[in-house]
Amino acid sequence: MAPRYDYTLDPTGDVVLTLFNANAPFAVWPQKTSSACHPNAISAKGQSSESQDAEEDDSSFDFLVSSRHLTLSSPVFKAALTGNWVEATVGEDGLRHLYTDDWDVQAMVIAMNVIHGHSRKVPQIVSLELLAKLSVVVDYYQLHDAFYLYACVWIDRLRAQLPDQYNRDLVLWICVSHVFQKTDILSSLTKTATARYTGETVTGLPVPPKIFDEIAWNKRGLQLSVAWKSLQALHSQLTLDEKCLGGWKNCNCRTAHLSALVAFCHSCPGLDLNNLPRTLSSKLGVSDMVERLGKFEYPNQKSREMGRCSHSLKRAVESIIRGLGGVVPA
Repeated sequence: MAPRYDYTLDPTGDVVLTLFNANAPFAVWPQKTSSACHPNAISAKGQSSESQDAEEDDSSFDFLVSSRHLTLSSPVFKAALTGNWVEATVGEDGLRHLYTDDWDVQAMVIAMNVIHGHSRKVPQIVSLELLAKLSVVVDYYQLHDAFYLYACVWIDRLRAQLPDQYNRDLVLWICVSHVFQKTDILSSLTKTATARYTGETVTGLPVPPKIFDEIAWNKRGLQLSVAWKSLQALHSQLTLDEKCLGGWKNCNCRTAHLSALVAFCHSCPGLDLNNLPRTLSSKLGVSDMVERLGKFEYPNQKSREMGRCSHSLKRAVESIIRGLGGVVPA
């Protein structure tokens, strides 16, 4: 009796590709709170609900495939099947055997159909979740040329759903746009990520670390720029305005408050209220500035006017702390 395969891509195939540990957790996102029911909601295990459902069936899957199609489409398969490897030798059953693991089985079925030219079996529409899983397979096996037209169609039908918040979907989109070289989408996503970046990400995606390093650096620059402008405006108000921070004229508090602000600026290595580019190019970090702002030394409240002005100065400093994402000291 002829052996049965889970998926027969070529009835006369000469290679059995076995997928172990199919549907392993994918793109796990750090979970802080329970999430609402959503197609891509993160489950209690920290993976998407779609991945969790699929993980329940962890059996292996066998694909009967053609070595000619594999080697023409993928340099990785070509190296395995033509090099001096055990995969290149014919087994007792007259077939060669390849082994892989962890891939989403639906993504692998689509990849094999694309490789073998079964266009009618390739879906015209896929979810972002599946597209991201496909992008990982494409990147690993270097199937970019084989997937080019399909990816263009899939992405065009999903691009209206680009996220405007920094979340798991945005990270998946970054992966997809990078793998399929959609530079316009990637540029848009990195701008969104810069404005909303929280520092969270996922592992195991084929995204160069420099992309997220650049996002983090740009986020730092954005936050420090806002803080710098606020401090610079505060400095100008204390030196140029007729009224003090409390709205009083001819108030003696301005000198004390200006001295406190100047002392703070000197306590922040790299902070230069006269030169924003110099500040941004320094090693000054957001957390450093938040910590030092939290220790801001306010002048003693020697009069009603001084107390009112000090309260205004404190509110201004606390506003800068919040703008940097920090917590105002109790």
